[in-house]
Amino acid sequence: MDEMKRENEALRAKLRSCSTLNTFYHETQQEIARLNQLVTSKDGIIADLRARLGKYEKTVVIEGEEPYIVGPSKSLIESLCKEICKLKQKLKDSEVDTAQRLETSKT
Repeated sequence: MDEMKRENEALRAKLRSCSTLNTFYHETQQEIARLNQLVTSKDGIIADLRARLGKYEKTVVIEGEEPYIVGPSKSLIESLCKEICKLKQKLKDSEVDTAQRLETSKT
């Protein structure tokens, strides 16, 4: 009888562990989906800004003697590119973490 109680407790503990891993897995999937949407959105913004920059690249305004180019600032483009790189890295890290959790849960 004591043997069955211990076995039942072990199975309950294993079930709780599996349930926790399942929850982590689904949360990670949701996070990956959210990050994919964010990356897609940022890629669209960058593409739009690059298109606008290309359109305005040849528009030069001469004020006094110093010409300047009309368009989005270079620092804005650079910061958006850095942000998209960070998001892509976070997405890759999440995918690796999910794969590791999945491997761990299989063993």
